[in-house]
Amino acid sequence: MRQCVRSIFFVLVGLALCAAVPGAAAASEWDQAAVTELAKQLADAAGNVRQSVRRAPPPGPGTSQRRLHFQALDDLRVLQNSINSLARQLEAGVGREETFPTFRRIRTLSNDIAQIAQRADIREPTLGKLQTAAGVLGELAPFYAPEEAS
Repeated sequence: MRQCVRSIFFVLVGLALCAAVPGAAAASEWDQAAVTELAKQLADAAGNVRQSVRRAPPPGPGTSQRRLHFQALDDLRVLQNSINSLARQLEAGVGREETFPTFRRIRTLSNDIAQIAQRADIREPTLGKLQTAAGVLGELAPFYAPEEAS
């Protein structure tokens, strides 16, 4: 069962990473309202992931899994702050070019978390919450594709 959960997780992480890689998703014409709504959804989804990891009991002392748990929590904190910043910027009417650095930071942090997750034991309900967040990030990425190409 544990191996199955890990396999499913790796597929989800792969999908999220593909969506966030330049050229992996077709570019979408900028739609401020749609991007703002997606950023709000991503903020909610990231908050749910972070909360789920925080609620999970940390592995025993002195284990590599314990260090991974706390590294993931720290990266999730920074990721959530970055996503919240992106959502606020977009709500204020800031456009693609100005918000791209924040999006790029979100993508980088997501990649870092995915690398940690490859070594961690991820279980439900966190797995489902990660799937939701990966899906929203995948929807958001095409709006930034023109900036990625620049």
